[in-house]
Amino acid sequence: MKSFLMNGYTDGTKWPMLIMTLSLLSGCDNPANSGISSSLLWDMQKQSALTFALHAKKLETDVSSLCKTATPETLANAQAQWTETMRAWQPLAGANLGHEAAMSLSWQIQFYPDKKNTTGRQLTQLLDSAGDVTPESLAGSSVAVQGLGALEWLLFEEANVSALATRCEVMQAVAARLKQSTLEMEAIWQTNPWETSSQDQREKAALSILAGQLDATIKTLSLPMGKPGFPKPYQAQAWRSSQSLALLRSSIEALNARYIVTLDTLLRDRDQSVLADRLTKHWKAAQESVPTGNGMKPILTNQTGYRQLMTLSNNLEYLKIALADEAAPALGMVVGFNSTDGD
Repeated sequence: MKSFLMNGYTDGTKWPMLIMTLSLLSGCDNPANSGISSSLLWDMQKQSALTFALHAKKLETDVSSLCKTATPETLANAQAQWTETMRAWQPLAGANLGHEAAMSLSWQIQFYPDKKNTTGRQLTQLLDSAGDVTPESLAGSSVAVQGLGALEWLLFEEANVSALATRCEVMQAVAARLKQSTLEMEAIWQTNPWETSSQDQREKAALSILAGQLDATIKTLSLPMGKPGFPKPYQAQAWRSSQSLALLRSSIEALNARYIVTLDTLLRDRDQSVLADRLTKHWKAAQESVPTGNGMKPILTNQTGYRQLMTLSNNLEYLKIALADEAAPALGMVVGFNSTDGD
């Protein structure tokens, strides 16, 4: 299993295929058992953390190359790797419920939502300060300047080759600090928290993780949508890099893949195939209703685009309600959708 994980699936885009393969491998351990094995839940989290850490390591390397030789090409390479690292984060964003250390670390990795532009204000202060900025000094600073959002600001906010001279010290420190955090996340998931859990506890954990991840995904849409006629484009995840829709698309793909190998299997084992089929249909509808393009801002400001986002929002809200009000009772569980804004 270890060599399979290490050699074939370091690309975050292959995560849905990975977890379906893990499901099959886990099922081979004991065909007589239905339900969710502790290794399936663990392997999903562990492999996601490994993939994310590998992308963060590559991002640190690309940032160092950029600061060593600042050209439009090296800037574009670092920006592209930042995007890939964000994509690799999506299967973990909101999916660390039940693991206190992982949840705490998540804020270091991504400070979102940032309703008051805390990241921008604090980074500006860092850039204007006279002291040295290192990964160690950042460790004692606000989480707003330690992770993916801080690197996005440094790489995309009015970024050009000439601006890098004043940003590189901070940028390299943030990239190194992010790598440290991802390695901590990888280390956290080297231990299986469900190893001694009962089948009921594992099933509830699977539903809670899916619910938490869906809730986090919905937030990345509902916050920038605001109210009809009053959108808030600067509340979108990754708005500076114009990747809000692309990341939302990746997140829904990861959610659908997680659902298929966990709850879908459970529902069918409990003679709930009609409900499982309906949920599968709505997951597909949610994926297909994500508007084309990468950025969200252009479609927030026109009626046609906003209607498309409303359709997507309705599809995701349906899934949220169906999981809580139909899937959970069918499996003998109660699940809540609770999240905090973090600021």
